[in-house]
Amino acid sequence: MIISNSDAVTIPAGLAANASSVQVGTGGNGAATLTLSAATSSLTVSGAVTIQNANNNNVDALNVNAGTVSMGSLTMDNSGNTGRTVLLNITTGTASVTGNVTFTNANANVQIVFGGAGTLNIGGNLPTAAITFTPSTGTVNYNDAGAQTVATYAYNNLSVTKSTGTATLAANTSIGGNLTVTCPAVCTNGTLDLSTFTADRTAAGGTLSVGAGATLRIGGTNSFPGNYSTHTLNGTSTVNFAGTNQTVTAETYGTLILSGSGTKTMPAASFTAVTDFLMQGTASATAGNAISVGRDFTLGAGTTFNAASFTHNVGRNFTNNGATFTASTSTINLNGAAAQVIGGTSSTTFNGLTIANTSGGVSLGANETANGTLTLTSGIVNTTSSYTLISGGNCFTTGIARTSGWVAGNLQLHFPAGTPTCTFPIGDAATNYTPVTIAFTTVIVTGNLTATVTNTDHPNTTGGSDGIDSTKDVTRYWTLNGSTVAGTYTATFAYVSGDIKVGATQANFVAASGQNCTGSGGTRSCSPWAAPASTNPTGTSTQATGNSIANGSLDIDFAVGEVANTNFARERQFIFTRELY
Repeated sequence: MIISNSDAVTIPAGLAANASSVQVGTGGNGAATLTLSAATSSLTVSGAVTIQNANNNNVDALNVNAGTVSMGSLTMDNSGNTGRTVLLNITTGTASVTGNVTFTNANANVQIVFGGAGTLNIGGNLPTAAITFTPSTGTVNYNDAGAQTVATYAYNNLSVTKSTGTATLAANTSIGGNLTVTCPAVCTNGTLDLSTFTADRTAAGGTLSVGAGATLRIGGTNSFPGNYSTHTLNGTSTVNFAGTNQTVTAETYGTLILSGSGTKTMPAASFTAVTDFLMQGTASATAGNAISVGRDFTLGAGTTFNAASFTHNVGRNFTNNGATFTASTSTINLNGAAAQVIGGTSSTTFNGLTIANTSGGVSLGANETANGTLTLTSGIVNTTSSYTLISGGNCFTTGIARTSGWVAGNLQLHFPAGTPTCTFPIGDAATNYTPVTIAFTTVIVTGNLTATVTNTDHPNTTGGSDGIDSTKDVTRYWTLNGSTVAGTYTATFAYVSGDIKVGATQANFVAASGQNCTGSGGTRSCSPWAAPASTNPTGTSTQATGNSIANGSLDIDFAVGEVANTNFARERQFIFTRELY
């Protein structure tokens, strides 16, 4: 369709017009206009729309007004007479360009004018040029699925709606209304990249929003875009501080990423990352207040994080993949409502570590250490047989604080010098808390000791070599290993009533100790087994006294039950009988 100069074409209300291409103006005298007369007027152009200037002092225009226009591309051509105006006019309607916008001989007479809260959708590139751009209360929306460059204009509302790909600022861009980054229903991380530039609001007010699945990337030395009164960050959105030295603001983030390089200055106020907190590249940060992370707290290789003096909540996994983690006097609180993991490619040394998991428990993916207080509030820590949870604090005073929960697996405690009494809060991976308490009766020097409990009969019990009756015993055994202490101690083993086999008499229980234990599972074996020590059995515990351990001792296992009833073979007797005659 070609609209010659001095012609005016109107698409009336309720009409949905279609064309393969449209040219408004042919370079002649008189105005050429294509006008949508109502909000129910629409035009779909599969190919190119060209607005070409008039020869005399007239305006050639596509007047979208309140209607809807979709076009494959848009060319605004002012080459015939640069003193004449070519105009795209939008009031409250929508103009969508699926391809590129092109300006030929761009100057002030090439005009994109919003007369209200209309929308211009850009599916390709909108060039930055010295045209007349009048934003009014309108919105420019970049919505291609690939890479786009955001042209540098004074926008009212700037919107990026991308299913994938990145729209990148070309220069500092001012916004008078709202800045919006959103994803359509099917989205794989559409991104607005500010690069090294800013997208600040010209005055206080408006809203900055990042929708579900969308990403706002902030580069250079820039902080969060300024002057927006309201910040709305969806729980599955991402904000990435990807520059050098940057200041991070206190927001309710979805996912917060600190990447790139340099120092990220953290906010003095506490903040939340509803989903994840990640550090990448060579970024460095020191906490300025408490951080609450709804899901994963991940420190990448080459990054540095100082937790300072705050308590940081982690709702799912804490992962250290080769970062430099400085605990200072902080506490990491694992408080999720589903299974959690402490792991990564590197072990982490915490100050305080709190386990407050309400469902699913916490498992280890590496050896982990709490040098301050290990607080067991709720939930089971499963170390598996491969790893050890190390409590580096004084186990007699501040090393362990337990309300509920326990360690299923290997727990190492640090014993102070003297005659300390410390309890290993251990149990099985199911529902049974079965601790062992070690009370040294001779003076020791400071050192470490590891304990674990296995909820099955000791193989030497079932095999008959430990002196315990396998039909009248407790169906679990305890192991002490990794000793760097030496001395004599009393051990108290706690179990649950369900561990006691039917027919066993609790009052007859003793604890047998096996030395030099090796192997695992059904091949576990100790030798020698000591004669049962003096015991003081109660309803669900048995005490063994007079035990000794040396620095570097091999594994020591304890089995609890009644002494086996050994049937000794009777020697043959010869009887001499004398008869009387």
